[in-house]
Amino acid sequence: FQLLEFRALAARLPDSVREPDADAQPQSTQLAEPVLVRDESGLRALAAEIAAAPAVALDVETDSTHPVMTNLVGIAIATAPDRAYYVPVRHHEDAVVPLELAAEILAPALRAHPCVVTHHGKFDLAVLDRHGLDGITVEFDTMLAAYLLGITGIGLKDLAFNRLGWQMTGITEIIGTGRAQITMDHAPLEPVTRYAGADVEATLRLRDGLEHELREREQMTLLQSMELPLIPVLVEMERIGIAIDPDVLHTLGAELAVHIDELEQRIYESVGHQFNISSTKQLATVLFENLGLPSGRRNKTGLSVSQEVLDGLRGAHPAVDAILEDRQLKKLKSTYVDTLPEQVNPATGRIHTTFNQTIAATGRLSSI
Repeated sequence: FQLLEFRALAARLPDSVREPDADAQPQSTQLAEPVLVRDESGLRALAAEIAAAPAVALDVETDSTHPVMTNLVGIAIATAPDRAYYVPVRHHEDAVVPLELAAEILAPALRAHPCVVTHHGKFDLAVLDRHGLDGITVEFDTMLAAYLLGITGIGLKDLAFNRLGWQMTGITEIIGTGRAQITMDHAPLEPVTRYAGADVEATLRLRDGLEHELREREQMTLLQSMELPLIPVLVEMERIGIAIDPDVLHTLGAELAVHIDELEQRIYESVGHQFNISSTKQLATVLFENLGLPSGRRNKTGLSVSQEVLDGLRGAHPAVDAILEDRQLKKLKSTYVDTLPEQVNPATGRIHTTFNQTIAATGRLSSI
């Protein structure tokens, strides 16, 4: 299943048969048991180990996926491929470390370290910056490296599966799915610790192979001079957010609603009766049967009334131009005018988008 990339089926195998044969590739690897940091002495020991480690992997656990609005639940750090730590700062159990103490002790060690490795470090830095662990510089990011190499599955679980032979625990095995889903801070601490430790251990183990391939393809300069320096810029852009004027948009929405209603009345008058303009089937009947306009291509549901088809019918009947304008205004209203005010963060009064470095194949940013 690993060789043929049947990920879902591999995850459903019983534990007793998940270990591959000795000759199978990729090899299965025994994960180290992560250390749960419970107090100040544990934090200081971890800070000393960070300072002595040639490279450290860093990851955060949170209670949501929005970098600007989520709460930090815990910090995972690997100081060696077989040495991982988890520092819980927001769990509904007694064994948590005060966030202020964790930031006071760990932040200086992480800021000073010359080789911090992450997977999707932009998210990690955005969360850490907001919780007092700011100023950390990422030296290598496995997700960005995989993206530059053109690897299809750049998620950590996919990379660990394909390159390390690890069938890693999925997040839904920890927090569940659907209505029964909980947040990470409500999950039992023991499985969260193992989950977080595995993430940073995998990140650190993946680094050498990905860096070797980048150097072979002469792409390390691209990673170091463009992609990595862009991380703190995007973090700051996301944090600052985008200002809108909801009052102006509400006024515009009301004006568009009146204009759309007038257009629909013109359409009904021009064809002689009312119908559901948004129904492709009814619209096709009106245009091609009632009005006798030349029909375009046929699709699974009947004759097409796509934008392309209607553009070809401009001027053939007064209803066509009105329908095209009606579509344009409805899309503008529903996609932007009505929706943008709903995206405003009430705490900041601004929209905080997420900029993605690893979505578009062309290398441009995309925004969610």
